[in-house]
Amino acid sequence: GTTACRLTETADSNTHYIYQSMMLGVNSIFESSIYLKAGTRSKVAIKLNNKLLSGIGGVVFVDLSDGSIHSSSIGAFDVSITQVESTGWYRVTFKSNSLDGIYTCSFNIITCSDTWSFVTAGSGTIGIYGAQLLQIDNLLMQYLDFSTTSKWSVYNSVITSGQVDAY
Repeated sequence: GTTACRLTETADSNTHYIYQSMMLGVNSIFESSIYLKAGTRSKVAIKLNNKLLSGIGGVVFVDLSDGSIHSSSIGAFDVSITQVESTGWYRVTFKSNSLDGIYTCSFNIITCSDTWSFVTAGSGTIGIYGAQLLQIDNLLMQYLDFSTTSKWSVYNSVITSGQVDAY
């Protein structure tokens, strides 16, 4: 079995994404890690939102067709992408700060158009596996589980778990 899943956009011309919220500690540095694979959509944004500070956080734009980082925000640092052998999967990691105070963070996975817009026409797919968030200063790790979609908020998308190829 596998815990990889496929995100499929609905037909709506809108933003297609999933997210999971969690609490982060005061003035912490945290590292996110996720494995992604292109399906019929190859451009993806991974975003860590601070819900108390109007969405300030890190965002990284990844091109899964060639395994490159397109761009990243000032809130993201130590950004990397690594190919997992020749399987088509890529591991994307980056760090961000929680800034002042304990806050609710949302870990977002957003499909992008070929021009990097969050709004797409729908029906694209990407593979997702092994998302995790590590709070570095106290080694608190949260594994973001894809085995059940009840832990994720899903917008204009459908998540199918247990996908070997994921797309």
